[in-house]
Amino acid sequence: MKLFKKLFPSRKTKGNQFLVLEIGLGRVTAASFNLVDSKPHLVSVGRKNFSAYENIFESVLEAIDALAAIAGDIPKKAIIGVTDGILRTTTTIARVTRPNPQEAIDESEVETVLEKVAASIEAEPLKVFFSTVASAKIDNATLTNPIGLKGQKADFACFVALKAPEELALFDQMIDELDLKVSKILPSSFAVSRELLKQNLNDALVLRVGKEKSEAALLSEGHIFEILPFDLGTSGLAYLSIGIEAVISLLDKEKRPSSIWLYPDEDEIDLDQVENELQNFPWKEKLFYEQEPEITKKEIIETIPASDTGVFSLAREYLEY
Repeated sequence: MKLFKKLFPSRKTKGNQFLVLEIGLGRVTAASFNLVDSKPHLVSVGRKNFSAYENIFESVLEAIDALAAIAGDIPKKAIIGVTDGILRTTTTIARVTRPNPQEAIDESEVETVLEKVAASIEAEPLKVFFSTVASAKIDNATLTNPIGLKGQKADFACFVALKAPEELALFDQMIDELDLKVSKILPSSFAVSRELLKQNLNDALVLRVGKEKSEAALLSEGHIFEILPFDLGTSGLAYLSIGIEAVISLLDKEKRPSSIWLYPDEDEIDLDQVENELQNFPWKEKLFYEQEPEITKKEIIETIPASDTGVFSLAREYLEY
């Protein structure tokens, strides 16, 4: 299977049933969904924990088996979300003066912009596995999907994600083994971050917390700036702030996030301890904050359990984009 996704999959081709397969920091989740009133409705779920990235293939198969034991048939149409591993992401703002501003922006125009941006990235031996326009500004109007709009000045926030070839080969093997028709593979943190961008949260650190690892997504000026996994979790709680400090330091002082959103990789993660640790971090001394950032465990998606944030964000990504 070729891992380069179609930029804007047609909603007309989507059936009522689909599979969300998420490879988290320490758990694989396989969830079947139905489309009900244009919204994803969870039908059944299977899970399998893993302790090492090398065990992901077997854990995926066991999570699928657990789902099949409950749901019977497994949907073949799927979206896959990934975390951790070797991951590099970048967002490039492509500024375009359109020669025909009265013509609506179509998929081919955006694809051309994306291809140019992706081709300019030098990151051997890593390979692009996901690219999209995460947001756009058309004649000063900001939106998440520019398709169908008209305008002369267009700023496209082009998000590109890359992984090691051996990881992509593993995903290919997994897809072939399960005979899935995958619309796209993308970082789960991207889907979660887009949920917050839709709520007009333009600057934030979105932190997925696991036992041994965490993954941070930086939102800056309405864009997904970067996604960074690091090897610190609740098992080394006293050191977790070191990883967060390193991530936030990537941004200039005036662009650093005013809020930090926490959500757990799995149910057993105690976010209260994480929140307390971060509230006691010397933000002003270490990162030169004038006012300490808000630390929040608020639901990113209303009524959805925090540990299922990634799964439901991917389900919405499947339907909406």
